[in-house]
Amino acid sequence: MLVFFLYREPTEDDEFVLCTIKVDANGVITMKPNFNHNGKPYRIETDSLGKGDTVVENFLIELISSVL
Repeated sequence: MLVFFLYREPTEDDEFVLCTIKVDANGVITMKPNFNHNGKPYRIETDSLGKGDTVVENFLIELISSVL
């Protein structure tokens, strides 16, 4: 879970797509970016506080459910 503390009301500029999940006509599921199999986190850099300071957030995408 990502938690951000904003010092103002959030706007659409505060939103980021962390991943996209698509299912094609054959039922094949694709996800971008993929799961973090190597343990190295993905990184987002933003000025989410609106003060000109760059904020860096690292995140992992992990499959935690049991095998289907």
